[in-house]
Amino acid sequence: MRRAVVLHSPIVAAAAAVVLVGTTVWASTPAPIAERPAPFDVELGPSGSGVAAVYSRCADAATARGCHIAELELGVAGATERTLAPPGGGSVHEPAIWKNQIVFLRHNPAGGSRRPDNLFAWSIGSRKCGSRRSWSPRARTALEVRAGRRA
Repeated sequence: MRRAVVLHSPIVAAAAAVVLVGTTVWASTPAPIAERPAPFDVELGPSGSGVAAVYSRCADAATARGCHIAELELGVAGATERTLAPPGGGSVHEPAIWKNQIVFLRHNPAGGSRRPDNLFAWSIGSRKCGSRRSWSPRARTALEVRAGRRA
């Protein structure tokens, strides 16, 4: 029997921080990762033999600067946060996962207000990222839906 898992990031008032919490039909448990000052940009998808959560960790979460992608395997005893490093560097955020594929946004310093981010797809472990030139707010959602996910 498969369990449904929902992740959400409630604000912890005493710490003025946000934690990532996994909720199933039976319980609500904080994820074994550090809190952050802004809500998590978390997405779930199949990965390896289970389900993974991917999200960004940022030096400045308000502006999505200095970000990298982190992954957490769900339902695995002793799982810890793992940093994923797509080639090309830069500040990467808003990831989504489907098996070994990650789509994400990379901050574009030259993009100004018209194109502040570029959309990329990456196979975990590959040395190359594919740029998705037709970026729009719907482009990432379209990729997720084509992969069999609901955004």
